[in-house]
Amino acid sequence: MGMARSQVIDRGGANHAWPVNHASCHDLDNFQAEYGFELSPQLDEAQRYEILEMLLRYKSVFARDMTEIKLCKVNHGN
Repeated sequence: MGMARSQVIDRGGANHAWPVNHASCHDLDNFQAEYGFELSPQLDEAQRYEILEMLLRYKSVFARDMTEIKLCKVNHGN
């Protein structure tokens, strides 16, 4: 039985610098399958969804194939 989204807690504490993503457990499960993330089976359900939320926040840095690699523009101070 899955847990309700309201039960997933933020363990970031007072230094938590990013907003909590409110993706559903279903969306997070689909995201994990789509990107192929393999998470430790030792994580409990809350920890698993916490790490999936963090990965989702930063999904723009992951490339599933060469077509998703972006160019980086560098300003050399000119």
